[in-house]
Amino acid sequence: MTAWTSGDGPTPGEAARALADHPWLDRVARLGIIASGLLHLVLGWLAARVALGTGNEEAVDHGSALAVIRDGPFGQYLLWACVIGFGALALVRLLEGTLGGTSLAARGRSLSKAGLYVVLGVMAVRVALGGRLEGEGAATNFTESLLSAPWGRALVGLLAGIILGVGIYHVHKGFARRFTKDLRVAGYPLVGQGMTVLGTIGYVTKGVALIVVGGLFTLAAWSGDAGEAGGLDGAIDALSDTGTGTSLLLVISVGLVLYGIYTFARARYERFSPAGPSPVAERTT
Repeated sequence: MTAWTSGDGPTPGEAARALADHPWLDRVARLGIIASGLLHLVLGWLAARVALGTGNEEAVDHGSALAVIRDGPFGQYLLWACVIGFGALALVRLLEGTLGGTSLAARGRSLSKAGLYVVLGVMAVRVALGGRLEGEGAATNFTESLLSAPWGRALVGLLAGIILGVGIYHVHKGFARRFTKDLRVAGYPLVGQGMTVLGTIGYVTKGVALIVVGGLFTLAAWSGDAGEAGGLDGAIDALSDTGTGTSLLLVISVGLVLYGIYTFARARYERFSPAGPSPVAERTT
């Protein structure tokens, strides 16, 4: 039996660590990883349709992917499962960023991921309730509002730099196979090899797509034209206009699908450690 020795009960920090270590949070957060994998599968499918000329009117963005899920079999149930999973995963990343015993850079990445999953959860709620998301237009409108602010071009340039940095980080993470340190595959050599191949291709191609997005925001900052900016859908359009657009889009679509499959496996084998070393054990008997 474990007894608290801190007076009336656990401190807020101790309660947060107890939440971080709760097995149900771990299970539900893995549902969020599965939801992320499903999104990437649908994004890859949408990109392939654009590359093959069968989906030219479709936007390739998270809102469209969520709408595809909603309109499919058991769509509402899947979307609400995504909402729950994204919420739990955001909480895990938040705890990693605030309680984790890792470096400041690692904490920053965890906190940024928490914000991303909050955004995805909100988007999923809106789509589940029948709302529509603006896709590429949202990126243009957001950029326009930044450009109209003081030091607008500098702000858009800063945003472009962040997106480019994230893209380059994904490419480096894929080639350097840094993602393997987050996996628990000891004793499963074939699983480890398969996930390494899937993760390498997936991270690199996703990074390339983000670099194109960052390039579009760079053009917007340079020209002062918000119309140059675009999210993933804008990047797909930009690639489709190049001479080798079909081939590049097919490569990216396959990469997104492989990243989705890797993410499904990651839901099983990722090593969660949101709380890091805990001083609580030193205060219990």
